[in-house]
Amino acid sequence: MDDYVLYWMQQSQRMEYNKALSKATKIGNELGKKVKVLFCLTDDFKDGNLRSYQFMLEGILETRDRLLKEGYSFDLVIGSIPNSLKPYIKNSCQVVCDVGYLRFQRKWRDQVLSMCKKFEKKCHLVETDLIIPVEEASNKQEYMAWTFRKKVNKKLDRYLTPVDNTDLIYRSKPNDDTKLNLDYLISKLNIDKSVKPSKKLVGGYSKAKKMLNHFIVNKLIDYNRSQSPALELTSLMSPYLHFGQIAALEIALEIKKIKQVSDNKNMLESIEQFLEQLIIRRELSYNFVYYNKKYDSFNHITSDWAYKTMSKHKTDKREYIYNLKQLEACQTHDKYWNTAMKEMIKTGYMHGYMRMYWCKKIIEWSKDYQTAYDNALYLNNKYFIDGRDANSYVGVAWCFGLHDRAWKERDIFGKLRYMNKNGLERKFDMKKYIQRINE
Repeated sequence: MDDYVLYWMQQSQRMEYNKALSKATKIGNELGKKVKVLFCLTDDFKDGNLRSYQFMLEGILETRDRLLKEGYSFDLVIGSIPNSLKPYIKNSCQVVCDVGYLRFQRKWRDQVLSMCKKFEKKCHLVETDLIIPVEEASNKQEYMAWTFRKKVNKKLDRYLTPVDNTDLIYRSKPNDDTKLNLDYLISKLNIDKSVKPSKKLVGGYSKAKKMLNHFIVNKLIDYNRSQSPALELTSLMSPYLHFGQIAALEIALEIKKIKQVSDNKNMLESIEQFLEQLIIRRELSYNFVYYNKKYDSFNHITSDWAYKTMSKHKTDKREYIYNLKQLEACQTHDKYWNTAMKEMIKTGYMHGYMRMYWCKKIIEWSKDYQTAYDNALYLNNKYFIDGRDANSYVGVAWCFGLHDRAWKERDIFGKLRYMNKNGLERKFDMKKYIQRINE
């Protein structure tokens, strides 16, 4: 009994810039206890498939190796979260958990808190995924980015500081299990294996860090042109952020270093745009899923004006209607949409601008708005590595007016923002985009 400090690692699947791990380490050092890191692998996860599980496990196995090297013990157990955690909590002296904001994550943490209370164990919930804890950023659901931005900017400097890492004093001997490899773990999971691993992205902190460094050196200065899907100027960090394989804080601090030494106007403009996406827009998404308990229910995802305009235009005639099977097979009349869908299916990623276009067209080509939402969310969660994420739920809801304003009224969309292929061709080299995806 009371053999160790337990850190249940769930949302933040990394060693670096991990405030929950740092907290567990400090407690262990103070109490003269070793630190055990536990990861619970459950296959009872809606929309989980081979693509998302493999990416996650590539990261977990790398994290395990790094933890063992630094003297932590690491256990991975397969099974339901509460049942897996129970004996570990019972045998610990204190428990540390990282914070998660989606409904199922909050339910798991409530169960952990209940078990800790039952076994009279002190439990610490530590925010280490967001830069500013969601309740610190705002005490309510924000309906526009500009109101949220004002609140965040007042507090940002306080939180944009490195993690205070402490070396582990009471180290464990390596408990590496040679059976704990990727193929073995995948074989133990009862999951959908039809969605194959990404042809573009491999999971893990080292891959994320390498990709971030490449972005900073080769792309950051031109990030203000990253709206173009023809150009690969995005950071590709979203899948790694989704699984907590790299911290938003680490990324922000790396970018901030460049800002402090640069006087290049283009670079400074690009940095501001990147930090807007990384901090304001990302954390606004978590604000939405935290304060809106029905964040994935169509009747609760957007503003009153958006529901009113959709109600007014619900009987508008659609020139094209495609069902889910046709969408998934890339069988539309629109070559740009089909290409974006192919990118999603093959890589688990889609350029951000094309994500907006992709979802807007699903609205235009569906028999009603509810069906459009259901199909967009289904495809999003099935194929994107960063699907099932606060950013994903908000990204889809944005296409239905969330965090947006009313626009000029038109058929089908009403006052929802409209996008068309003429706009793509006018702004971007779409032939180059198609060529890039085909290659």
